[in-house]
Amino acid sequence: MKKIIFTIFTLALLVIAFNAIQPVKADLLTNEAKTRFTDETRAVAIDAEYEVGADVQLETVIGQAIRLALSVLGIIFITLMFLTGNDWMQAAGNEEKVRLAKSRIQSLLIGLVVVLVAFALSYGFSGLLGSLIK
Repeated sequence: MKKIIFTIFTLALLVIAFNAIQPVKADLLTNEAKTRFTDETRAVAIDAEYEVGADVQLETVIGQAIRLALSVLGIIFITLMFLTGNDWMQAAGNEEKVRLAKSRIQSLLIGLVVVLVAFALSYGFSGLLGSLIK
């Protein structure tokens, strides 16, 4: 079981590492929908008296939202992993606490793998669907 989880985790990290070279894009909308979104964003920015840049695009907004979500999930993962490791160290040989800590670590790793695979799949499918729609 550990080898399978390690293999899946490694493959997910490799996919993300190779895809991280390119910017995250969600290219699923038609050009008309993108233009409408850009125009509406500029209108809101003008109403709020912000300076409007030429790079306000839906792909950028969605990409930033995905990166933000992954950052939050990464922070949650690292925090929970640290707390669980701390619980394991403080178990002082208590088998029940050690078993519980191991179970939590396994659950955290499975959750991390699910998030990484979901990101890799969504990134791959968004590029594929974007090229089919155009």
